[in-house]
Amino acid sequence: MIRKVLPAILILLLLSLQVFFHSVFGLVDALPDLVPIAVAIAAIRWGTGGAALVGFLMGVVEDSFATSYLGLNPLSWTLAGAIGSSIRSSLYGNRVAVAVILVVILKAIHEIAYLVVYLWHTPGEMLSEILLYTPLASIYSAGLALVLFLLTERLLLE
Repeated sequence: MIRKVLPAILILLLLSLQVFFHSVFGLVDALPDLVPIAVAIAAIRWGTGGAALVGFLMGVVEDSFATSYLGLNPLSWTLAGAIGSSIRSSLYGNRVAVAVILVVILKAIHEIAYLVVYLWHTPGEMLSEILLYTPLASIYSAGLALVLFLLTERLLLE
């Protein structure tokens, strides 16, 4: 029973922490992004539809803090959830490693989709953001995911 309920509880906890970080610290680039971890949990447990739904809902919450481009976060996280969940079925190996790689893929898809729409009018800035910021943000999220998935492997990833 707890294995069926725990992913939903953890996703709600990650959502609450994401809202807390943004409400307390504001829009700071160094804040941890917990959304790809929540979307990865949904992709592993519930497949493409669950990952897209969780991505959409988390994007709506992120957009509640946005000052422009309303709807861009739900669009990019839904896209990341759907594509990432499809890629997940191609990944084999250690469950924790697969989950962490999935987080990196989800974060990268979201960042690229977001930056392409947000910075479409300045291609030079868009390219530098994609090449410099996206890998660092993906690694940062992967580090958080690694710790979380190592602590909860038996409950989340089976």
